Amino acid sequence: MSIASERYNQAFQQEAARYEYAEAAQKREADFATQVVGGTPVEEYPNYDIASRLVTAEAELAGITPDDNVLFIGSGPFPSSAICLARQYDASVTCYDTDSVACESSSAVFKKIGMEDKLKAVNASGESGPVEDFSVIVVALEVMPKQDVLQNILNHAQPGVKVIMRSSEGQRQSLFPALRPGNPAFGINGEGFHPVGSTVRQPDFDVVSTLYVRPSVNGKINTKPIGKV
Repeated sequence: MSIASERYNQAFQQEAARYEYAEAAQKREADFATQVVGGTPVEEYPNYDIASRLVTAEAELAGITPDDNVLFIGSGPFPSSAICLARQYDASVTCYDTDSVACESSSAVFKKIGMEDKLKAVNASGESGPVEDFSVIVVALEVMPKQDVLQNILNHAQPGVKVIMRSSEGQRQSLFPALRPGNPAFGINGEGFHPVGSTVRQPDFDVVSTLYVRPSVNGKINTKPIGKV
């Protein structure tokens, strides 16, 4: 087998494994969303505590406040991270997902928990959906390819927007490549964005988040919450 054929097979196997992982996660979230609509508290979601801790780390990193308008790209049928952001930081969060059924599921959850004023699900993609109204944008680990999402943000988001990219560590890198400037998975090699800091990997979760900031209009790097500069 040639090197090119071997690489193709490896890429195909990785994509197949990633698809299987995403399908299983989608079903798990959809099933739990149905339970929430039926009366189960959102806190009983198996990964709720992990999502809460990850969101806390991200919010501290980005300085998220109630004044922020947050976009979460790739939220799924049960957007636990978006719920944690709205609950813990009183931020308004719009959730993008390309699956219309997932958006319907999310909307039903938001209505059930009485948070329709803070949480909204929109059937849109990070590659082409509107991004100009948001001060903070979170890109989920599972969103692929990220370079197209970053290009949309670079072309259309407001100056000084804060972009939180979720990346993998440990064994999860076999499914989702770690995102580092210069890594082909990053796509645009960080052009137009400046890394500000990263969260610390939690011992029970192979996900870390890095904050990237676009320069503001005057060319300076904005390291304060949008609207607080």
